[in-house]
Amino acid sequence: MFYVGRKDNMIKRFGHKVSLEHVQQVAAAYRGIEQSHCVWEAHTRRLGLLVKVEQSKDEDPHFIMALKCHLRKHLQPPFIPDVIVKLKCFPLSSHGEFCLCLSFTWLGWLSVHIRQSLNM
Repeated sequence: MFYVGRKDNMIKRFGHKVSLEHVQQVAAAYRGIEQSHCVWEAHTRRLGLLVKVEQSKDEDPHFIMALKCHLRKHLQPPFIPDVIVKLKCFPLSSHGEFCLCLSFTWLGWLSVHIRQSLNM
């Protein structure tokens, strides 16, 4: 018998049980969000939030900052994502379902991009 992982999208972060679905629901309740998906990258211990925004909010440079304020207001500190990525469309598998492995690629790209911009 092998242990593969939890089935209920609960993670342990900073000593607290964090529900990825709860983070998604709070983010989805924010105005301008069409879709959201919360992912946990275990090897880097980062919590990421992928969001698809309405076209009217897509060009707003302050949208991510306002979303972070909304999340801080409605979530406890361990629930707040380390990275928020705004996407035009979600990565889907060949079956039309959300593809978790491609979401990690987006988070990895973003963390490299942030490191490079901080070194400049």
